[in-house]
Amino acid sequence: MTRAAWLGVLALAAGCSVTPLTGKLVPGDDPMVVVVGEGTDGATDLFAAPAGGGSFIRLTFTRQGEELPRLAPDGRRVAFLRRYDSTTVELAVLDLETMGEVRVRLPVAIGHPEHLGWAPSADTVVIADAGGFFAVALAKSPVVIEPVAAAATARADSLSREWLGDPIFAAIRPCRAGAGFCAIADTTETALGSQVRDPIRWGAAAVAYVRDGRIAIRPLGGGSASHPVWSEAPDHLRQPTHHPGRTGHS
Repeated sequence: MTRAAWLGVLALAAGCSVTPLTGKLVPGDDPMVVVVGEGTDGATDLFAAPAGGGSFIRLTFTRQGEELPRLAPDGRRVAFLRRYDSTTVELAVLDLETMGEVRVRLPVAIGHPEHLGWAPSADTVVIADAGGFFAVALAKSPVVIEPVAAAATARADSLSREWLGDPIFAAIRPCRAGAGFCAIADTTETALGSQVRDPIRWGAAAVAYVRDGRIAIRPLGGGSASHPVWSEAPDHLRQPTHHPGRTGHS
């Protein structure tokens, strides 16, 4: 029996809540990927899977569209947006160990959120949009969203970006010259390839992205991209977020 299965048995014995991940994945310990996709009912929800391949597991079951997931630094929570209509959007933070949620409505000042980030302490979520940055202090009650002061925007931008390498040597950004995404380090940029969507950091030694409807993982040191095999993947898989697990391996 796997460690995840044993933990599931112990959770049941202790009277703890059973979640969709029980006996399949241990948040924070096991390498994990979370994606957006459409289930068999056509609803746009979040799905999780072991990072190295396996079966996708549906995490959310709502009629609202969900987008921009970002796993916390400890891998035990995922922040994302839940969209009710064109003007009503909330930030949700899902606890992957209990499936409990913290939710807060976004102010109209946040017009079109582009990406989310986490503080290293995992107590603050950063929302980036074209007009600036907003910080969500999760430890406050009630949770509030506040604009990031001008002096702290560089830090907020850093928290919401996808960085490559360990130590970090480049950031994933839209290419300065031409379309698509590049790994940009100072004045040097390396294109990630044509038809690449939703590129992200994949542990310390790789970058991942969606191409032709599936996730490709490309080593930073060169070589061919790999494609883990997942079953029960949602339709229109997109916007992946990755956590390398306790050991740091994908």
